[in-house]
Amino acid sequence: MNLRHARLTIVVFMLAAWSAAAEPIYGTVTTRDGRRLSGTLRWDRNECFWDDFLDATSAPVVEGEGKPFRFRLFGRTLVDTSTTRRRGVRVAFGHLRSIEAIGQETARLVLKSGETIEASTSGTTDLGPDLRGVELFAGDDPAIALGWSEIARVDFGPPASAAPDPFGPRLHGTVTTMAGVFTGFLAWDKESVLASDPVPFLDASKPGGEAKRFADLRSIDQFGGGGARAQLRNGTSLPIAARRSIEEVEIVVPGLGRVRTPWEAVRQVVFSAPPPSPAYGAFDGGRPLTGRLTLTDGSLRSGAIVWDDDETSTQATLDAEIDGIEYSIAFAELVSVLRLPEASKVRLRDGRDLVLRGTNDVDASNRGIGITTAGAERELVPWDRVTLVEFQDSE
Repeated sequence: MNLRHARLTIVVFMLAAWSAAAEPIYGTVTTRDGRRLSGTLRWDRNECFWDDFLDATSAPVVEGEGKPFRFRLFGRTLVDTSTTRRRGVRVAFGHLRSIEAIGQETARLVLKSGETIEASTSGTTDLGPDLRGVELFAGDDPAIALGWSEIARVDFGPPASAAPDPFGPRLHGTVTTMAGVFTGFLAWDKESVLASDPVPFLDASKPGGEAKRFADLRSIDQFGGGGARAQLRNGTSLPIAARRSIEEVEIVVPGLGRVRTPWEAVRQVVFSAPPPSPAYGAFDGGRPLTGRLTLTDGSLRSGAIVWDDDETSTQATLDAEIDGIEYSIAFAELVSVLRLPEASKVRLRDGRDLVLRGTNDVDASNRGIGITTAGAERELVPWDRVTLVEFQDSE
């Protein structure tokens, strides 16, 4: 048997074993020179599917006071005490109708709901000059590589019926950490999201450590002293190369949201076949955030909610952390938030309870909860007067 042919057969077989229906991001890119290109998109290397997040900050908004405002972005806690306020913007691609470049410093995000967000192109790799590129796949042609300077507008939509799948199965597995166990779609160091992506951290100097793909991996175990080993599906065990350190793993967990954990908090990763990914039609662009507030004096307020004097939609995310592990949870997944002295207890629709802290969404730096009751003007309730917020399921 030809060995090259045998190796190819094994790779194809392993990818087939991982396969599951996955609708990738699809859209039409209008370039600055007037071309219109339609196809499947790989955005900034690590966003390929509709439940992947676009991360940015809002364009600056001038306010009348400089109360400290804390939010998480790309693994860092940012504190803004100026009167020019920016907020974290985190939107699943499935909620987007379009992205339009506005000058050099701003991008306009239009959601399916009609909501418009003016986002800054600085401080992010998802927009602007630091975007690590967009690959567009159309038919059997080679991928077209586009930089931000070439993009005028992107209109998103469901894939054309004949659109090929250039990606294959997603990375999926169970991650055991110091704070809990999470099962979902994986993103490795903001780079690798597909079973066909190459593994960058195996020690090529060891027998069998030459370039592998994630589909070849069964598990990774981390042990004391910073050491780790990868178990391959063929039974081989290989060390993780120290010079190619792993920084973080992201897990998109159904019913929860995105969890981002630093590598030092990970104990084990077990790879598994992925379930189907959500299609574009599964996202609604967000609905108005509504519910009931119970105040410290026992009084109640019901109506439209503005969280942290900022978020108004079910597609927006509540961002927080536990023991260095970051959570981004869509408000659509929340049942209630109970204020605690230095944190909040969050109940999810799937029954999970989490005690979260570390950002203005869940601690004393919260700017207050806006509530508009029927026939009344909006009232901004200070955070320290809120006991419980119960969200209405407006589906």
